[in-house]
Amino acid sequence: MINKAAAEEPRPIIVLGPVGNNAIINAETALKHHNLVSFGPVTGSRTMRSWNPHYYFVRADPEYELLALVRYALGEMRVRQLGLMFVKNVLDGDSLYDLLMRLTSRMEYGVRSVFSITA
Repeated sequence: MINKAAAEEPRPIIVLGPVGNNAIINAETALKHHNLVSFGPVTGSRTMRSWNPHYYFVRADPEYELLALVRYALGEMRVRQLGLMFVKNVLDGDSLYDLLMRLTSRMEYGVRSVFSITA
Protein backbone atom coordinates (compact mmCIF):
# COMPACT_ATOMS: atom_id res chain seq x y z
CA MET A 1 0.00 0.00 0.00
CA ILE A 2 2.85 2.41 0.79
CA ASN A 3 4.58 1.58 -2.49
CA LYS A 4 1.38 2.21 -4.45
CA ALA A 5 0.70 5.54 -2.74
CA ALA A 6 4.29 6.71 -3.21
CA ALA A 7 4.20 5.80 -6.92
CA GLU A 8 0.85 7.53 -7.57
CA GLU A 9 1.32 10.67 -5.47
CA PRO A 10 4.01 13.16 -6.53
CA ARG A 11 3.56 15.34 -3.43
CA PRO A 12 4.93 14.35 -0.02
CA ILE A 13 2.74 11.82 1.75
CA ILE A 14 2.12 11.15 5.42
CA VAL A 15 2.13 7.55 6.62
CA LEU A 16 -0.13 7.18 9.66
CA GLY A 17 0.29 3.99 11.61
CA PRO A 18 0.76 1.15 10.85
CA VAL A 19 -1.03 -0.75 13.60
CA GLY A 20 0.45 -3.93 15.02
CA ASN A 21 3.88 -5.48 15.11
CA ASN A 22 3.55 -7.46 11.86
CA ALA A 23 2.30 -4.44 9.93
CA ILE A 24 5.18 -2.34 11.27
CA ILE A 25 7.73 -4.97 10.25
CA ASN A 26 6.15 -5.37 6.79
CA ALA A 27 6.08 -1.59 6.17
CA GLU A 28 9.74 -1.02 6.96
CA THR A 29 11.11 -1.95 3.52
CA ALA A 30 8.73 0.42 1.71
CA LEU A 31 9.41 3.22 4.18
CA LYS A 32 13.16 2.88 3.64
CA HIS A 33 12.82 2.62 -0.14
CA HIS A 34 10.77 5.83 -0.41
CA ASN A 35 12.58 7.58 2.47
CA LEU A 36 9.33 8.03 4.42
CA VAL A 37 8.59 8.32 8.12
CA SER A 38 5.66 6.53 9.71
CA PHE A 39 3.94 8.89 12.14
CA GLY A 40 2.28 7.26 15.14
CA PRO A 41 2.76 3.53 14.56
CA VAL A 42 0.83 1.58 17.19
CA THR A 43 2.48 -1.26 19.05
CA GLY A 44 2.18 -2.59 22.55
CA SER A 45 5.65 -4.02 22.36
CA ARG A 46 8.69 -2.37 23.83
CA THR A 47 10.96 -4.43 21.55
CA MET A 48 9.55 -2.65 18.48
CA ARG A 49 10.47 0.75 19.89
CA SER A 50 14.18 0.81 19.18
CA TRP A 51 15.54 3.82 17.31
CA ASN A 52 14.61 3.79 13.65
CA PRO A 53 14.64 6.93 11.48
CA HIS A 54 11.52 5.70 9.67
CA TYR A 55 9.25 5.53 12.72
CA TYR A 56 8.04 8.35 14.95
CA PHE A 57 6.27 6.95 18.00
CA VAL A 58 3.81 9.26 19.75
CA ARG A 59 2.62 6.96 22.54
CA ALA A 60 4.52 6.18 25.70
CA ASP A 61 6.32 2.91 26.26
CA PRO A 62 3.90 0.26 27.67
CA GLU A 63 5.78 0.17 31.00
CA TYR A 64 5.50 3.94 31.40
CA GLU A 65 1.80 3.81 30.55
CA LEU A 66 1.30 1.20 33.27
CA LEU A 67 3.31 3.22 35.82
CA ALA A 68 1.31 6.36 35.01
CA LEU A 69 -2.01 4.53 35.40
CA VAL A 70 -0.98 3.00 38.75
CA ARG A 71 0.29 6.33 40.01
CA TYR A 72 -2.96 8.04 39.02
CA ALA A 73 -5.18 5.31 40.48
CA LEU A 74 -3.35 5.15 43.81
CA GLY A 75 -2.08 8.72 44.18
CA GLU A 76 -4.87 10.81 42.71
CA MET A 77 -7.99 8.65 42.86
CA ARG A 78 -6.89 6.96 46.09
CA VAL A 79 -8.56 3.68 45.17
CA ARG A 80 -8.72 1.10 47.93
CA GLN A 81 -8.50 -1.91 45.65
CA LEU A 82 -6.60 -2.39 42.43
CA GLY A 83 -7.35 -5.05 39.82
CA LEU A 84 -5.56 -6.03 36.65
CA MET A 85 -6.37 -7.64 33.32
CA PHE A 86 -3.46 -8.70 31.14
CA VAL A 87 -2.77 -10.86 28.12
CA LYS A 88 -0.46 -13.87 28.47
CA ASN A 89 1.92 -15.04 25.76
CA VAL A 90 2.32 -11.69 24.03
CA LEU A 91 5.56 -9.75 23.80
CA ASP A 92 5.13 -7.59 26.89
CA GLY A 93 2.06 -8.97 28.66
CA ASP A 94 3.91 -11.11 31.19
CA SER A 95 6.59 -8.49 31.85
CA LEU A 96 3.94 -5.83 32.54
CA TYR A 97 2.28 -8.20 35.00
CA ASP A 98 5.63 -8.81 36.73
CA LEU A 99 6.29 -5.06 36.88
CA LEU A 100 2.94 -4.39 38.53
CA MET A 101 3.44 -7.16 41.07
CA ARG A 102 6.92 -5.86 42.00
CA LEU A 103 5.70 -2.28 42.21
CA THR A 104 2.68 -2.99 44.37
CA SER A 105 4.58 -5.35 46.67
CA ARG A 106 7.22 -2.65 47.29
CA MET A 107 4.41 -0.28 48.16
CA GLU A 108 2.85 -2.95 50.40
CA TYR A 109 -0.30 -2.58 48.34
CA GLY A 110 -1.70 -5.86 47.11
CA VAL A 111 -3.55 -6.34 43.86
CA ARG A 112 -7.00 -7.65 44.72
CA SER A 113 -7.89 -9.44 41.52
CA VAL A 114 -6.09 -10.53 38.37
CA PHE A 115 -7.86 -11.55 35.18
CA SER A 116 -5.75 -12.95 32.37
CA ILE A 117 -6.43 -14.19 28.88
CA THR A 118 -4.09 -16.14 26.63
CA ALA A 119 -3.34 -14.76 23.18
